[in-house]
Amino acid sequence: MYLSATIKSKFSVAVSLYCLLLASAAMALTPQKISVIAVEYPPFITNNNKDFGLTFTKLSSVIAPHGYSAQPQFLPPARASMIVDNTTNWCLSFIGPTQPKDNVQAIIFDSGSIPFHFYRTKAPSNQEFQWQHLNELSGKSLGILRFNDYGKLSIRFKRAGIELYRIETVGSAFRMLAKNRIDMVMADRYSAEYYFSQFNIDPQTMQRSTNILFEAKHQLWFNLHCKNAQTLYQRMKK
Repeated sequence: MYLSATIKSKFSVAVSLYCLLLASAAMALTPQKISVIAVEYPPFITNNNKDFGLTFTKLSSVIAPHGYSAQPQFLPPARASMIVDNTTNWCLSFIGPTQPKDNVQAIIFDSGSIPFHFYRTKAPSNQEFQWQHLNELSGKSLGILRFNDYGKLSIRFKRAGIELYRIETVGSAFRMLAKNRIDMVMADRYSAEYYFSQFNIDPQTMQRSTNILFEAKHQLWFNLHCKNAQTLYQRMKK
């Protein structure tokens, strides 16, 4: 009876240890959810796809080996910019601060880049859409996302005499352009093609500038006051 009780006790301890190991392994395999501030910008970032767009898919594959699962927090552009600039109650963001901050660091998580251009309705003369200096566009109106209105790029536009119209989505800017309510839209080729299809805009009526304004990177900002963001940042920097 004594031997049987001892064996049972050892067996019970072994089972308990085995269960603890299984639970620990399951916890290790379960990714930690982390929130990412995002702005609607299809096809790269969008709440209308189950994978949340091309850029979000890239991010998910990059952070998964580090034990994290990205959860998008879609916000209007102006609100997203305000939160990143003025608060610390966020972890990750696709939108960077308008001014450098000690607690915010960025990582480029994909080597690809996205060229941005101006778009306008096609000129009757079929003349190329190009310029030597931005001030050649003085007096023209431009649709630009709200969070860009405070950046260095928009300052350049204002100094060149370009009138800025702050909009919530690039799609609404293209609709205004198609109705001749503004003169230009700043966008990349993929987003332009997406919205042409969405709003039945004939691409032949639109013209992309030969000038490239800038090339956007697949970049992520980390608020180091957020413990999970700090941990992920340190793992990705190794």
